[in-house]
This record gives sequence, C-alpha cells and structure tokens, in this order.
Amino acid sequence: MGALLCDRKLLFLAVLALVLAVISALSYLQPIDNGPQSPEIDYNSLSPNGEEGGVILPASGDSYFEAAYQSYYQSQYQSTYEAYYQSQYQSTYEGYYQSQYQSTYEAYYQSQYQSTYESYYQPYYEGYYQAGYEAAYQSYYQSYYQSAYQAAYQGYYQGYYQASYCSANQGQVCTSAANSCGAVTYGTYSCAGACSATVAPAESSCVVPVITVAPPSPTIVINRGDACSFSWSSANATSCVVTGPGVNSTGLSGSVSVPDITQSRSYQVRCYNGSMVNTTKTVNCQVNPTFEEI
Repeated sequence: MGALLCDRKLLFLAVLALVLAVISALSYLQPIDNGPQSPEIDYNSLSPNGEEGGVILPASGDSYFEAAYQSYYQSQYQSTYEAYYQSQYQSTYEGYYQSQYQSTYEAYYQSQYQSTYESYYQPYYEGYYQAGYEAAYQSYYQSYYQSAYQAAYQGYYQGYYQASYCSANQGQVCTSAANSCGAVTYGTYSCAGACSATVAPAESSCVVPVITVAPPSPTIVINRGDACSFSWSSANATSCVVTGPGVNSTGLSGSVSVPDITQSRSYQVRCYNGSMVNTTKTVNCQVNPTFEEI
C-alpha cells in the first residue's frame, strides 16, 4: 500500500510540473483576463496596484497546487484508505475478535472460573455450613430456645393466662352430641369453654345388637293345641320388635305365649341399635304329628 501511494505521488508531481510549464508559456503569449489575480507586482512598478509601468501577475502557483492536491487526495487517497479500512481492517478485526477472543474468553470462563468456583463453593457450603453452622444452630435451638423458651411459655400460659382468662373447665373431657344409638365422640373444653368434639359418630359405626332367646333351641316342639311360648333379651340395642302369626310385641326384652297352636309357625325377633344397624333371630314352633289307632 505504501509503495502504491509513493508511485502515485511521483506521477502527480510530474503532471503538475508540466501543467505549470504550460501556464507560464501561455502567460507570455497573451494577457490573462480571467481567473484570480495576484496582489504581487513587478519589481520596477511605481504603484502598488501596478498602474505605473508594472505588470499584474497571475495568481500564485501555490493556490493551484493546493487545490489540485486536495482534490486528488480526497478523490483518490482518502476514499481508497477509508474503503480499504472498512473492507479489510474493520471486518478483519471484528471477525478475529468474535471468532478468537470472545469464544476463547467464554471457553476459559466456563472451563476455569465456573468449575473452580462451583467446586470450591459446594464443598465449602456442604463441609462448613451444613456440618458446622447448621448443626450448631440446631443444637442451640433445641438446647436453649426450645427447652428454655417453651418451658417459660408453658409456665406463663398455664399459670397466668389460663388462670386469668380461661374458663374453669378448660382442658377437661367433654363429649359431642349422641347419635341415634347413643354413641359420642370425646374431646376437651377450650379456654373459652367450647368442646372440641362437635360431630357425633356416624350411624353406621353403631355396634350390632346381640339377641338371646329362651328356650335356646331355635325350634320349639309342642303338641297340637298347646301354646308356643318363648322369651327374648338383647344387648347393644335401642329397640326390639317380635312379629309372627298372632304376635306384635316390642321391647328390649320380653316374652310371648301364643295359645292353641294346631300347626307349625315361625316368629322373628329383630333388634335395632340406632337407625341403621340391626340383627334378627327366628324362633320356630313345631307341632308334633298325632297318630290315631285303627
């Protein structure tokens, strides 16, 4: 690039010298009427304006040289330099930076700094903080805060707050309302005197009743015309009913006697515990067959 500019400057100077020689020759042939005038006058002029025998000279060659040089520099050298810079240096620099320096820096950060920092931070955190600080904190909390503060709070709560503001039955056992079989849930009274057991047990949780019939055999054998008699009792029942031919009795216990039985019959004893749970026991009265002599 430097050699090229040097050759162009030498060519430019040669052309400029030829132009100045031609201009000087023409100035002797005819006076120049147009163009810039130089304030210089001939050495024998009597007037500074060249009016008394002096000759008005043409403009100095410096102005031509400067204008021509600036025109050539702007059209050739400056445009060529800027174009070369933009197309070569700038793109080369940006491309090299992006492909080399930036990628190298990121790769170095990821491979060196990040891995080193994480490898140092993790064992430091796990080894010191978790093993040391966390254990010390838990030990301090359990030995001091939990034991001392909790004891002080419980003493204050039980000794002052409960005695001053809570109801007299606070902490005592209470029950919910009973369901249909009489079962309840248990709770305690709060400071305000309300029972914590607010819901009765489900009806399906009632215990199945137990029925006992006497005589114990499910079949009672009688002679034709005799009475069929039996009794019943129950446990875990809220009501019982006995049904059958000629019988409709109720009660948790009782007895029935049906007179003049001429044929076998069956009776049911059903006991309920609440509105859902129930059980049934059947009593059979069997009449002995009669035989006639022939």
